[in-house]
Amino acid sequence: MVHQKNMKKQNDGTDLVVRLSVCSLLDLLLSTKSYPPGSEIIITPPISIQDMIKIVRYIDLPIVQIDIPKSDSENKDPIIGVDLDVIRSAIPEFTVAVMVVIPFGLVCTSDEEMKAL
Repeated sequence: MVHQKNMKKQNDGTDLVVRLSVCSLLDLLLSTKSYPPGSEIIITPPISIQDMIKIVRYIDLPIVQIDIPKSDSENKDPIIGVDLDVIRSAIPEFTVAVMVVIPFGLVCTSDEEMKAL
């Protein structure tokens, strides 16, 4: 249960949890869920804070890693991104979350891509 002092109301009236650490927020989220056996989480690209991986494993969720797509040799400035088609094909019925990582502070998906996913 989240302590009331950590709760804030958004403009639409829904609750918002305020935390200082993304790791503690991930732990809180995953700990409060009751995922059925066989549930898994997709992490793409699999570059993350090591403690976040430990949290997911501690909660006993298998991790499916989807790597950064290879860039073509003609592209002089390779872009770190995600391949939405690969992610969609990797989502079976027991995937409970897709965690898109922002490696090195580089945004690798657009808002439109996230909505489409």
